[in-house]
Amino acid sequence: MNEEQAVSKVDGILSSYGIEKESDLCVLNLIRYTATTKCSPSVDPGQALWSLRDHLLLPEAEACVRQHLPDLYAAPAVREEAVGRAGEASPFLFGRKCLGGQGVNVWALVAAIVLLSSSVSDIQQLLFCLRRPSSTVTVPDVTETLYCIAVLLYAMREKGISISNRIHYNIFYCLYLQENSCTQASGDKEEPSVWPGKKTTIQLTHEQQLILSHKMEPLQVVKIMAFAGGIRGDTKGQVALLSRTNANVFDEAVRVTEGEVPARIHLIGGIKSFGLDRIIDIWTLLQPEEERKKRNLVIKDKFIRRWAHKEGFSGFKRYVTAAEDKELEAKIAVVEKYNIRIPELVARIERCHIEDLDFAEYILGTVHKAKGLEFDTVHVLDDFVKVPCAKHNLAQLPHFRVESFSEDEWNLLYVAVTRAKKQLIMTKSLENILTLAGEYFLQAELTSNVLKTGVVRCCVGQCSNAIPVDAVLTMRKLPITYSNRKENKGGYLCHSCVEQRIGPLAFLTASPEQVRAMDRTVENVVLPRHEALLFLVF
Repeated sequence: MNEEQAVSKVDGILSSYGIEKESDLCVLNLIRYTATTKCSPSVDPGQALWSLRDHLLLPEAEACVRQHLPDLYAAPAVREEAVGRAGEASPFLFGRKCLGGQGVNVWALVAAIVLLSSSVSDIQQLLFCLRRPSSTVTVPDVTETLYCIAVLLYAMREKGISISNRIHYNIFYCLYLQENSCTQASGDKEEPSVWPGKKTTIQLTHEQQLILSHKMEPLQVVKIMAFAGGIRGDTKGQVALLSRTNANVFDEAVRVTEGEVPARIHLIGGIKSFGLDRIIDIWTLLQPEEERKKRNLVIKDKFIRRWAHKEGFSGFKRYVTAAEDKELEAKIAVVEKYNIRIPELVARIERCHIEDLDFAEYILGTVHKAKGLEFDTVHVLDDFVKVPCAKHNLAQLPHFRVESFSEDEWNLLYVAVTRAKKQLIMTKSLENILTLAGEYFLQAELTSNVLKTGVVRCCVGQCSNAIPVDAVLTMRKLPITYSNRKENKGGYLCHSCVEQRIGPLAFLTASPEQVRAMDRTVENVVLPRHEALLFLVF
C-alpha cells in the first residue's frame, strides 16, 4: 500500500464512522471504531479486561463507555468487583470467564483511557497492564492498536477537528520508548512506586550528591554544617534561566544574587563573552567628563572611547539605534535602567559567577548561546513572542494574528522550551500558546466524586453554571505556578466551558444535549494597555 492509498484508507475510515468535524460525536465514534479491532485468536477478552483493573483511569474510562456507548457495555457472564483507588469497589464489570460480546469491549476501554490520558505515564501504565503475565493480549495487538489510534488522531487534526496534540504525542512517545528501550544509569535515586509501571525519582542537589558520594574513612567524623543556599523555598535544584536578550539575562543575574546569601551563578559562554566590561565602559561614557577625571574612570574599549571625545553617550546611543546593533542596545538599556548601581552590580555578578556550571545554582544565558545544551530544569523568561489569551478567546482580539510574528521568533521560543529535560517553568503566555495546539491542562474526574461535598460551581470567573449531577465526568483545570510566581489554582469547569476549550473531547464527559442546555459564558478579555497598543499597531 503506497502513501496515497493509505491516506485514502484513513479518509474512508473517518467518513464511514462519522469521525468528522461536523459531528459532535466524532471522538466517541473514534472509540466505536477502535472497538472493532480484531486481535489474535488467543486473546481472552475477560483476561484482558481483568488486566486493566488497577489502571488509574479505568473508573473514568468505564463510566464514559457505559454512559455514552452502552451498546459496547453489556452485562458480563460473571460479575467480579475490582478494588479501585483508595480501596473503593469499582463499578467496573468484568469476569474472568466473559466471552465474545459479554462485558465491556476491551479496545473501547483502551481508546477511552488514551483519550483521557494526561501524560505519557498514563499510556505507559496502560501498556504495563496489558502486558501482564495474566493478560492474553500480545505486544503486536496493543502496539498496532495504539498506532492506529495515533494515525486517526493525526488525521482528525488534519481535518480541522479540535483535539489536543498532547494525546497523539503521549502515544507516539510511549511507543518510541518501548521500541528504543535501553537501560540507562541515572544519578537520581529511585523509590518504589505505589502504582505499577510508575517510578518516583528524587532529584538530588549538587551539595546532597557530594555528601552522599563522600568516601568515609574508618572512625572518621564528618560534620555537615549546612546546604549553602541550595534550597530557596523549593526543591527544583539547579535552574537554567533562558532569555531572548542579554538585558533580561542581566536582570535575572541581579535578582538571583540579591540577599544575604547570594546564589552561585554561571553565565553560558563564560563571563568574559557576556561583556560586563563593555557595560562598565558604557556606564563610564554616561558620566560627565569632570566626574570621569575626578574618579579616574577609564574607558577600555577603543570604539566606545572614541565617543567620549565626540558626541558622548547620546551620540553613541543614536549610532547604535541607527545601526540596529542589538547587543549594544541591550547593554545601553541595562546601563540606563540601573545607572549609578552599575559598578556595584557588575562586581556582584563577577563575584557570584563560577566557571564550573555543575556547581552553579542558576545557569543564565540567551537562547542563542544555549543552542545544543540541555538542562534538567528550565525557566523560560517572559521576553519571547507572546499570545495574549487562550485560543477560545482570541476571536475577541481581531487585531491579533499569529502570523504577524516571524518564523525566527517562534523558532527561538521552540529552542528555549526544548532545552528542558525534566521540568519547564512556564510563563502565562506560553500556556496560552499551548492552547493553540488544543492543550488546556484538563483532567477528567468522576462527577460523583466531585459532588461528594455538595454543589460545585464552574471556576471560570464570569460563569455561573453548576456542575450537573447527571454528567458522568467533570473536567478539572490543573493548578499551575507561572515563572513570575503567580499561581492559577485551577478548579472544576462546567461542561459548556469545557466544550469551548477542547471541542468534541467534552462529549466524553456529557452528552451534546446536556452541554447545549447550559448557559454559554463569554469571558472578558482585558489586556495590559501596552500590549493592546502593540496589537493595534502591528
